[in-house]
Amino acid sequence: MATSLGDVQWDALLKELYPSGVPEDMLQRDHTFLSMVSKDSDAYGEYMVIPVVYSGPSGRSASISSLLSSTGPIGPTKSVKFTPSIVEDYAATWINELTMKKASNDRGAFVNARKFEIDNILTQLGESLSHALFRAGDGTIGQGNGSWTITGAVITLSRKADTKFFGIGMHLDFIANSGGAPSGSARALAATYRVVVTAIDEDAGTVTCALDSNGATVTNISTYYTSLANTDWIAPVGDYNSLYATTGAEKIKGLAAWIPLTTPSSTAFWGVDRTVHPTRLAGHRLDDSTAPAEDSIMTLAEVMRERGARPDTVILSPRQFTKVSKRLNAKVEYQGAGGNANYGFSSFGIATSAGILKVVTDSDCPEDRGYILRMDTWKLKHLGGLPELVTTDGLTMLRRSASDEVEIRARYYAQLVCTAPGHNGVFSVA
Repeated sequence: MATSLGDVQWDALLKELYPSGVPEDMLQRDHTFLSMVSKDSDAYGEYMVIPVVYSGPSGRSASISSLLSSTGPIGPTKSVKFTPSIVEDYAATWINELTMKKASNDRGAFVNARKFEIDNILTQLGESLSHALFRAGDGTIGQGNGSWTITGAVITLSRKADTKFFGIGMHLDFIANSGGAPSGSARALAATYRVVVTAIDEDAGTVTCALDSNGATVTNISTYYTSLANTDWIAPVGDYNSLYATTGAEKIKGLAAWIPLTTPSSTAFWGVDRTVHPTRLAGHRLDDSTAPAEDSIMTLAEVMRERGARPDTVILSPRQFTKVSKRLNAKVEYQGAGGNANYGFSSFGIATSAGILKVVTDSDCPEDRGYILRMDTWKLKHLGGLPELVTTDGLTMLRRSASDEVEIRARYYAQLVCTAPGHNGVFSVA
């Protein structure tokens, strides 16, 4: 009986490339928070239950008669149950069979080509996951700066650093901006196709979309979307969903959702109205972008300590990390007896009322935010591998029905959870 290319043959190669399965650290290249956060693969059921205690019992009084009277201050411990659910994220690649035939006599190139493709889709998933861990779950990756010309093909982002979240060939959705946040549904299509990223200039902070998803030349982006504005938020197609939405595709609800910079409203977050005790259920916040980041760290840490929080880690963007390190006058450190000297630090401690906090940098951390965290209160819950190659039917490659290609898919099922939001905080930085 004939076997299709991709079962026995590919499985043997896969075992040589990844003898212990897909390595988790493929997702952790320079993603500090993703590397540090605890992983837990026990995320079974329709949703998870995360209990959080936000107030102790109120049954205490200096007067025994008042305490025990029928109207006395008797009340149990107050707690809530967050009920987060797993979300999905996928990546895929397609390989032409003729290309495989051409490489079939050169086993080294054959294996390396496959490894290259697998590494790339795993890296793509890692980039998506790490970005999502800092965001609110809406799936956006950038915003227009308000001055780019919507009748052209070049988008200028409000923050240059966000260009790293775009990729060549990415299909884009646009979402209206309201009060600095995405609002409502994605812009309706005014044409059959979406625009596609064809060039990225990280120095200029621009993204060029010179083609559409049908391969036609784009000279005017606004003809593709109804009511397009140059302050719109931007998301890869399929990623956007309104904040706290419960239908359709969703991204992980990350730090910005669990610890928002603005006091949360009564809108339920994972089933909980957090207005009953915002600091215990949605963390602590300091919105003063005029203050240097190190001042905000010390000010917020002081408030957090007064309220009983015990944080241990500060996460900043690379730019903010460098600015703080310079202002704190990071000194030369000598490593070992040989006299090798390094200037600056990959991490450093900053003294606060809450103790010495370790300051680290993560390129996925937004430039206008900093986080003060207690790391043991965070878990990345997942099902299956993080990530995993899709082999549900026993095959690691699938033959595409309409072309002379095979398809490789990877995915993860995951969600970020916090067991004690009150031990964490967020602050704004300029």
